[in-house]
Amino acid sequence: MNCRKCSVELPEGAAFCFACGTKQAISTRKPKRRGNGQGTVVKRGKTYTAICTKFIAGERITFSKGGFATKKEALDYIPKLKPSSNSAVPEINLKDLFERWKPYYAPRIEKTTMQGYCAAFHWLEKLHAMPFASLSADDWQDCVDACPRGRRSKENIKSLGMALYKYAAILRVVEHNYAQYIWCGSGEKGTRPPITMEELEIIRNAIGREAYADYVYCMCYTGFRPSAFLSLTKADFDPVNGCLRGGIKTKAGKNRTVTISPKIMPIILQRAEVATPYLFPCLETGEMMTEARFRNDVFRPLMGKLGIKGRTPYSCRHTFSNLMKNVPGSDTDKAALMGHANASMTKNYQAPDYESLKRITDRL
Repeated sequence: MNCRKCSVELPEGAAFCFACGTKQAISTRKPKRRGNGQGTVVKRGKTYTAICTKFIAGERITFSKGGFATKKEALDYIPKLKPSSNSAVPEINLKDLFERWKPYYAPRIEKTTMQGYCAAFHWLEKLHAMPFASLSADDWQDCVDACPRGRRSKENIKSLGMALYKYAAILRVVEHNYAQYIWCGSGEKGTRPPITMEELEIIRNAIGREAYADYVYCMCYTGFRPSAFLSLTKADFDPVNGCLRGGIKTKAGKNRTVTISPKIMPIILQRAEVATPYLFPCLETGEMMTEARFRNDVFRPLMGKLGIKGRTPYSCRHTFSNLMKNVPGSDTDKAALMGHANASMTKNYQAPDYESLKRITDRL
């Protein structure tokens, strides 16, 4: 026989090559007793632990249970570790899962991010009562396609779906993440139409007659995001220089100075005399309102009474941007009032209107 490595002639039955030392017997690996995904057992101290690792909803999750006296007992328990339809909450619907997920996930993110998720959840209304495990990629896509907002809002819906699927995997409700297949479009702008000048006049005339009409009117002349507007305090009002200081979300938007239009200065001065720390609190309690409460309990009912349709609290911010469009001033200053880092972002808030277009063509 010859060495299987260096081919030196060796005595028949030689175990090793005397020239290169290579072992001549070819050892065969023992076949694995358990395949991938079928779990394993490890000994920890005097007991055995059953372990099963699964990739669920795009995330690697390990299930384990220890304390078994024998290896066989641990091996027999592995099938019980795997996610199955025997979940404690197999029929939980989307709404219940969302309510259960919120306190779990809220400490991990910023408050404004959770507010964005709550807004995204609104666009999933037709899925709220459906069992979460029964939702398909088409169900998610239909809701995203029906959302009239822009790409950013649709991306929030997808991000919410991804987070919910990961949480559902922990609860052993699902094994696959269908939110990953959501397509959010190619960057088209959403439909947040500004409040028109005619509608703004209707709101102005309602001040003193309809509660909170002055709030909405002031929002249209300050440009603050709803949550920033509602969090303004008396300390943020500078009556000497006639300005407000506040804002959230971005570096350019935080703690910015917004000079006050003469049209709303009397309202601001009146609000500053109210015995609450906030300029625009809940009228019943004097406490700060959340954006969701303002939108659902104040803004929508008020717009309904005034016959104004298709507007959201964010429409007031778009209105402020449109009002500035017709006022001489540098783009840098207008961007600063909006809380934008550059003027190009401010222009995204400005919608063309007939009067502005005609003013241009009349000067040609």
